[in-house]
Parts: sequence; C-alpha cells; structure tokens
Amino acid sequence: MLIAVGTLQKKSRTLARWVALAADWLKPIYEQIRTGVMAGGYVQVDETPIDYLEPGNGKTKQGYLWTGSLAGVDVFFY
Repeated sequence: MLIAVGTLQKKSRTLARWVALAADWLKPIYEQIRTGVMAGGYVQVDETPIDYLEPGNGKTKQGYLWTGSLAGVDVFFY
C-alpha cells in the first residue's frame, strides 16, 4: 500500500521501518527520562485504552497507552 505524505509517496512498510529506526535512535533518551522519573519517589501514572488494527486480521483490538510523570516535570510513555 502506498501512503502519500505531502508530495512524498512511500510504501507503508518503508514508513514502518523508518518509525522503528527513529524509535531505536531515541531509546537512550527515553531510558534517561524514564529512569529519572522512576527515581523521583512519587510517580503519577495514567492508563488510556486505545483501539488498534491488528495487522493482517482486519479486526480491532484494545491496547493501552501508559504515561508516567513526576508532578509538573518529566513524562515518559510506554
């Protein structure tokens, strides 16, 4: 499947690889923020249910997005 972003057309598989690569590059920053938040003692956490499309099945499933933060400071997502 082709996806158009502005004037750029790429296969969805290519865009998925780019997102995965960016996530790998950003992982050390994520780990630093998560470690700092978890070391802070009191952590505020939010759990939000989300529906997502299961690849190849065409059906939606329920997943969760978790966020954690120190009051008024850093936030991390899982």
